[in-house]
Amino acid sequence: MAYGLHWEWRGFGELSQEVRSRVDKLKPLHSSPGKVVDRYLWLPACNINVKLRSFGGGETLKFKRLVERDDHLQLQLWMEKAEEDHVFPLARKGVEELSRAIRVDLSAEGDLASSSELLSVLRAATDEVQIVTVEKTRRSYVWISEDSAVLVDLVDISSPEHTLTIGLEDLVGLNEFSSREKVIAARDTVAAARADMGLPGGLETSSYLEALTRWVGNQGVER
Repeated sequence: MAYGLHWEWRGFGELSQEVRSRVDKLKPLHSSPGKVVDRYLWLPACNINVKLRSFGGGETLKFKRLVERDDHLQLQLWMEKAEEDHVFPLARKGVEELSRAIRVDLSAEGDLASSSELLSVLRAATDEVQIVTVEKTRRSYVWISEDSAVLVDLVDISSPEHTLTIGLEDLVGLNEFSSREKVIAARDTVAAARADMGLPGGLETSSYLEALTRWVGNQGVER
C-alpha cells in the first residue's frame, strides 16, 4: 500500500466459493503470489499497528496508525507515513518513535543493528510486549469502477493459524491534507467494492489488531 491515508475493510476466516470466484476474476496486480513474514509487536490497549516486516533479506520497522472508524460501514481509516517505515540498522529516531508508540521507555537506547537486538531490548524493558509472527502468502488484485479503484489483498495465513484474510483499501491517494469530501468519497468507494464482491462472504469483519488480540489470547505466540 502506498503511504498516506487509506480506508480499509478486512475480514478473517473461511471465504465462500462464490465470493472467492469473484475475487479471482479481478485484475491481478502481480504475476505471482508474494510471501511475507510480519512480526507484530502487541501490547494490551495499543491501537497502533507496529510490525517488523521481512523482505528480500532485509527488515523494516513499520507503524500504521488508526485515524478514524466508521462503525456503520465497518471501515477504518489508517495512516502510513514514509518517515515511519524504518530500515535496519534502526536509528535512534526509530527507537524513540517505537518508545512513544508502545509507551515503553527505551530512551537510553541508541542505534540498534538488527531486529534481534531490538527484541532483546524490548524484552529487557517490559514483559508485556508479545511478538506474533504471521506468515502470509499474498495475492493482490484491483477492483475498478468507472472513476475509482480499490486494492484487494487475498492473503493465506499459515501461522499462527491456518486462515484466510481479505483486505480492501482505496487507491484514491489520500493524505493528511485531503478535503473531507475526498475522504468520504474514498470511504464510499471501498464500501461499494465490498458490496459488489459480496463480502464478507463468510468472513468475520476484523482488523489485524483485533486478530492479534485473539491470537495472543489463544496463546502459542512468542513472548
